[in-house]
Amino acid sequence: MEGFTLTILAGATTGTASFDLIPIDGDIDELQERVRLSITSSDIFFVIPPGLIVFVEDNDPMPELSRVLTPASISENGGTSTVTATLRTAPIA
Repeated sequence: MEGFTLTILAGATTGTASFDLIPIDGDIDELQERVRLSITSSDIFFVIPPGLIVFVEDNDPMPELSRVLTPASISENGGTSTVTATLRTAPIA
């Protein structure tokens, strides 16, 4: 992120600035993602903690799998049963 400035004025102990973060909205369910922000400057003469983290929450539904066994039971002397699996959303290649 270039051109972002946060200034703490002389005599003050805090400063505030805002920035826009525009993630790419994908169609795949993902784990929570992180963006690490670091502060760098050659004019600062004190220790800066290692970066801040912004979390990006995924808005895609988790994959859901349903399955059906037909028939659900087989006699003791044997038989055939069929499993049908269905995904709630189609996988994306």
